[in-house]
Amino acid sequence: MTNYSSVSRDESPCTELSELEVTRQLFLGPAGEINKRTNFNWDLPYKDEFVKLLLTLDCEEKLLLNKYFRTLEWNVGSSTVLVILQNCKVITASEYILTQEDDEHVQLVLNDFLEAKFELLADILRSCYYDFVNSSKLTIILEECFGRLFRDLCRKPNLMDTNYISELKAIKLEGEIMTMLKQMHVNALLQEEKTTLKNALSNLHVWRATVPKGTFLHTLLSELIEGDKQMAEYVFKKTMEPDFEGWKYYVVLISVFSENCDSSGASEIKKHIKELFKQFVKEKDLKLFYTMLLTARIVYSGLFPNFETYQQWFKTTIGEMNYSVNAQEFKSVMSALTDALSMEAECSFLEVQTNTAISAPPLCNQLVLIYKKRCRRRLALLKNEDVEPSFDMDESIIIDD
Repeated sequence: MTNYSSVSRDESPCTELSELEVTRQLFLGPAGEINKRTNFNWDLPYKDEFVKLLLTLDCEEKLLLNKYFRTLEWNVGSSTVLVILQNCKVITASEYILTQEDDEHVQLVLNDFLEAKFELLADILRSCYYDFVNSSKLTIILEECFGRLFRDLCRKPNLMDTNYISELKAIKLEGEIMTMLKQMHVNALLQEEKTTLKNALSNLHVWRATVPKGTFLHTLLSELIEGDKQMAEYVFKKTMEPDFEGWKYYVVLISVFSENCDSSGASEIKKHIKELFKQFVKEKDLKLFYTMLLTARIVYSGLFPNFETYQQWFKTTIGEMNYSVNAQEFKSVMSALTDALSMEAECSFLEVQTNTAISAPPLCNQLVLIYKKRCRRRLALLKNEDVEPSFDMDESIIIDD
């Protein structure tokens, strides 16, 4: 990305021309035939006269101007002139983008729209939603734009200072278009750094601080997800895709959601965590269990007012599961918990799991004792304490068919 407000224009390939110069080129080039029948005043201020001139054009003249504008080099004044041309129904931002063949040029133009020309960005978003012929192409172009933006912001969280999401809300874009825009951003962010679910469990304590509060990136994410239950559901649905690898920014998004959500939004996340537990008990899919564990640790961290502590959650969900699962299901949960020990990297969670009583069905108490012993061993390793020799084979948790 080369064209944010904090980056020097000398780094971009475009020429620095004012809006007046862009307009002069527009009417003195091949489209100058239009100017022969007018007495256009080129002295500043010129905008009102320019608009009056545009409103006198017939369809053929507008088409001529449309074609010529697309051939001009893009520069500092171009986006301002394009706003005027769009308002006068000469050419829209979507038309301009769709007729440009150079992908890098298209991204440079979109950067200008993100910085200041929000009505042009709004036009492209509306075309994405309503123009069935060009929707797919525009969606790909925008997601590439947002992907580049996040790539830069993840390195420099304050690279931009213009909250274009807030500005687009002020334009009063239709609700379904705003939802589409948010989903595009989520898709782009979750593609940014691919990793495994196991790695997410191990690095949660590091990744939750990836986006510091007060940065532009944090503000942008807050605007995108802002305690919106619909967006939380969308993120949850993404994690269920077979090839999902966006776990690092899943941690970030759910953390930001939990900061901003009300009691209703909190209830939605709690419900999702319960559903993951029920699904795991039924399907025995470890991905479901690990996703539940990761999500619970994000939200029940004691950092968010609408959520209980991890100790309270673990006691209710695991410690008292004997009242909601049978012996075979109990064994499956204990086996999954034991498998997750190798990923444990945060002492506070392990201490909760070590110290919280787990009620067991008949003949299953040995499983709990083995698990607790392994928890203490892992905790000692994390604290760099001396540990006992490794377990005997008969201490393995075996699930009978």
